[in-house]
Amino acid sequence: MVAQDPSLRERAGEIGLLSDIKNVGFLLSGPLFKGKSGQRASGRCILCFGGAAVTDQGRILAWVGNPLKLRIRPVRRPAKAMGRFLDSAGVQKQALGAVWNIVAGSSGNQEVAGRIGMLESLRTAMGSFQDHPEIQKMACGALWQMCLGHPNNKARAGKLGLLESLQSPPLQNGAQLPAPPRPTEPSCEPPQTALRRHLMNTDVQHEACGALRTLTSDNAHNKVIAGKIQLLADLQATISTHMANIKILKETCGAVWIMVAGNKDNRKWAGENYLLADLQRVMRRYVHEAELQRQLAFAVMHILMHEQDNKMQAGIIGLIQDFKAVADALTDEEALSAVCDAVSEACHHCHENKVLARDCGLLETVKRMQDFAESEMLSRSATYAYMHMKLYEGKPPKISISLPQLQISPGSGAPSQDSAKGLSSLMSPRSDLQWRRAIGKISAVQRMHAAISPRKPVDGNSPRS
Repeated sequence: MVAQDPSLRERAGEIGLLSDIKNVGFLLSGPLFKGKSGQRASGRCILCFGGAAVTDQGRILAWVGNPLKLRIRPVRRPAKAMGRFLDSAGVQKQALGAVWNIVAGSSGNQEVAGRIGMLESLRTAMGSFQDHPEIQKMACGALWQMCLGHPNNKARAGKLGLLESLQSPPLQNGAQLPAPPRPTEPSCEPPQTALRRHLMNTDVQHEACGALRTLTSDNAHNKVIAGKIQLLADLQATISTHMANIKILKETCGAVWIMVAGNKDNRKWAGENYLLADLQRVMRRYVHEAELQRQLAFAVMHILMHEQDNKMQAGIIGLIQDFKAVADALTDEEALSAVCDAVSEACHHCHENKVLARDCGLLETVKRMQDFAESEMLSRSATYAYMHMKLYEGKPPKISISLPQLQISPGSGAPSQDSAKGLSSLMSPRSDLQWRRAIGKISAVQRMHAAISPRKPVDGNSPRS
């Protein structure tokens, strides 16, 4: 019911429906709900999960408007739906779907869900049904929506180990094995992650990558955790496996972008494990996909940022030439602006990449964007990119300065007013820093020469050697 109507979604949060899903405070009664309590709980969650729902027997439970007029009666002993029916995949799936739709786009419901402990219930469901792709999909989707734009839920999810829930130990005969050693220990073998368990399932991969991206966005602590448990390796595997699925690639490249942004260790890992080469394959395959190219450009830019080895690797594998092909193919100014930002970072303090950009024609392409850009954003990005690509081509500039001649006023022994004004303008704080440094160096050299040069003899005798 709430999936199609945002007002009903807000109403569900106001009347405490999230708490009722977590703690069953009432059960639906009526002829359609005769049977086991698990079926009742599942049916009640279906009311929120979709506008129309059908049981396994094909009987309609409810639809928008609820014409069945089902009666609601209280239950004396409230039971936790997601805890009481932990072995029921149907209840868990419908409950997670209901949570997903109730919290989506509602900051108030996100706050309520975090306060009543729904994150703990998500963690339990993900750990108990690791082999159930539908539950993993629903749990990741609910986690994504609960943490989207909500810093407190992100922080709590990281502390609860929900990032590790994306990388859970395998199950054996339905029982969860003890957690393996941390990946930082020398004897540790990489654990089989939840992402890897459902690597071929497109729905699970999409929701899991979206949840990972949301959890690590604007949260440095979660980025560190994700890096330590090597979730970048899972994203790399997802890129290689789902190269034909643009929808998954957008979320995966976005998750890579967020994970490496502002995290030096994750940037180094990406460079050492050739993640740039995987991103390059996506870039070459989908040259005309503007939104995907925007995500890719930001991911590449942050991998290259402050990492000289990664910049050299980008030049060696041909990313500079690929940027040229993408810039020629795209017309979307937001995507082109992101490409310019990535080019700027690739060429900044890297003479080899500047030469490659000049030789392949990327320099002229960026110059044209700078001259003819309609938006201020693209013009600014192209200007910075052109500056970092063109500026001295990696060689220091040659500075030549002509100092104004000092005109001494007769009888005063002091510089004239015009000469003093010229010097003060050169030495003013508003003048360019490079010029002021050069003037300072020239003055220092003049003082040094004056100190070591032979003085004129006062009495006409030769100076002492």
